[in-house]
Amino acid sequence: MKLAEKLVSLRKAKGLTQMKVAESLEVSRQAVSRWEVGDAVPSTENLKCLSILFGVPIDYLVNDADVWEQNCVGNAVAKEKEKPKRKMLMVGVCFSIFILALAALYLFFAGEQIADGKEDSIRILEEEQLEDEPEVGFELEW
Repeated sequence: MKLAEKLVSLRKAKGLTQMKVAESLEVSRQAVSRWEVGDAVPSTENLKCLSILFGVPIDYLVNDADVWEQNCVGNAVAKEKEKPKRKMLMVGVCFSIFILALAALYLFFAGEQIADGKEDSIRILEEEQLEDEPEVGFELEW
């Protein structure tokens, strides 16, 4: 899309007349008409004012629409596509941390129970061994 077509499209989208645009930029209505027909090109200062008036970057006004749309819209689409990936990554990280915390708690409490169980079984074994052993004694006489 050419600059002239963009100016007409943006002006109509804002609901402005050529006269209102001319008054806003302090130029003649004929100047705005020549810009929209393509007979003339606005000055740099007028391009700045037009970009502010229509709420678009100067880059959009002076470059092909395809280039601007690919850069601006393409970047926005790429960011939108990244959002679900980021969310999934964050969910995965949180889930992994949760699983690791559960494993650590399990090992902590299971380790205490195992240690308590070993102590109990050692005591039981020691008691059994003491009971099973016959009393052997030596009597020495001189």
